[in-house]
Amino acid sequence: MSQQEQLTWKSKFRWNGRDGLGRVLLWNGTYQTNKKSMKIHSSLGFVTLRDGDIGGFATGVHDGLTKNATIFLNPTITPAALLAGITTYTSALGAANKGSVAQTLAKNIAREALEDMLRTLAAYVDGIAKGDPTIIMLAGFVPTGMSSVTPAVVDSTLGKPVITSIRNGMSGQLLVRVKGANAAYAFEGQTSTGTGTWQTTSISTQARQIQLNNLTPGTLYNIRVRSIGPGNNTYSDWSDPSSHMPT
Repeated sequence: MSQQEQLTWKSKFRWNGRDGLGRVLLWNGTYQTNKKSMKIHSSLGFVTLRDGDIGGFATGVHDGLTKNATIFLNPTITPAALLAGITTYTSALGAANKGSVAQTLAKNIAREALEDMLRTLAAYVDGIAKGDPTIIMLAGFVPTGMSSVTPAVVDSTLGKPVITSIRNGMSGQLLVRVKGANAAYAFEGQTSTGTGTWQTTSISTQARQIQLNNLTPGTLYNIRVRSIGPGNNTYSDWSDPSSHMPT
């Protein structure tokens, strides 16, 4: 054994030495290997979001893929298909707020379908990002090891939306227009009746026409809107509420 390969006893069951190639030898004759850190990937924490929040998160992913199409050239779920899934879910969520068992089941099915889309897209984004958290965030996902995806932080830079008009659309539908929403990626519309609880009725990317669907004609609704920021983890303050009655 050469001088370079000579092992010296350090403590019980531990050797301190290297072989002729410079590899560290352990007491049992095996080589020491360096543990690789787990590669950063897209968090699937969106599955824990509340029913009223996952639509906004999915909208952020849609916008991220669309605005960075030169990076995400051929997503496994197209932005158009994802937007259709968001619309289906948002509509089912609004209907489920009425409390029907069948409508709640339809909402749950629509949510599962939306979650499946997001899982598929997360895997696609991870293949593009190869552990780069910046690319993951460009797609609207949250890299593992970062803060929770639950939207909760008020960001004053988004600007408090102002409802400028509410008009009737189809039966049971109101069309809301807002302004003053700086840098918003999407908008969350909520409704309530009387002194009841506010319910998320819409997630929209259009400030000029936020659709509130599945409302009861002839019922006076309170309406408020807030902006959703990039990454879906920031909100603006709520707009001042307005009231309107769908036909």
